[in-house]
Amino acid sequence: MQLQIFKSPVLPEPDPKSFPIPPSDSENSVESDQESESENEQQNEPIDATSAQPSEKSNSTTNNKIVYSKGLMHCMDGNIAYFIDDQGQPVDEGARKLHEFNKLPKFSNISIGEVSFEVNKRVNHFALCIKEEKDISLSACKGNIKNTLFTLEAILKKREADIIFFTKSETIQGLPWSETIECISNAFQKSQIKILLEDIVVFRKPITGLNVYITGKISKTTSNAESNNAWIAS
Repeated sequence: MQLQIFKSPVLPEPDPKSFPIPPSDSENSVESDQESESENEQQNEPIDATSAQPSEKSNSTTNNKIVYSKGLMHCMDGNIAYFIDDQGQPVDEGARKLHEFNKLPKFSNISIGEVSFEVNKRVNHFALCIKEEKDISLSACKGNIKNTLFTLEAILKKREADIIFFTKSETIQGLPWSETIECISNAFQKSQIKILLEDIVVFRKPITGLNVYITGKISKTTSNAESNNAWIAS
């Protein structure tokens, strides 16, 4: 196995107001007559941070390099990316799934803002360190995610990679998925690299007596021994 560590440059704390929602083509055609009037009104109004955050739907449609997939990270070959802490412990769903299937590499001596790269058989692991073992604020979490994603994009570009795979997480340290996908979209905005996203949200509340995996539209019967680890996806 090959292990490399790349350090992110220090970037200023992100401002949610700096990420406006790019209008879709349909919005431009319908609202073109209203833009000049609304712009004058908006210049005199304070910007609501929530209104400046793109929705999950708008991100998936405005960046045609982002493709939602039913593939599972722990079954993927190629380039996969996920978030960890400085102890190498999983922070997002992708890293958790790898850990559950004993496929998460053991990372050590990694600092916040660094991207660890390791080759394991046919899989290129890119582990993005975004926090220490203790919890962090939402703004710090988003800032660290943003920094490591820009570092990841530079690494992939240098390696001439064309695809990277992430797993959708309902939240990362309390940060909603809509804000994480915003960071991903911005980091790869000028890149030709395609983003594949495992579109399965896992709820980890223990369930007793359930013997079915439910992953989106896919159902798989399991043995009783596996029932305690059943997943339910939205």
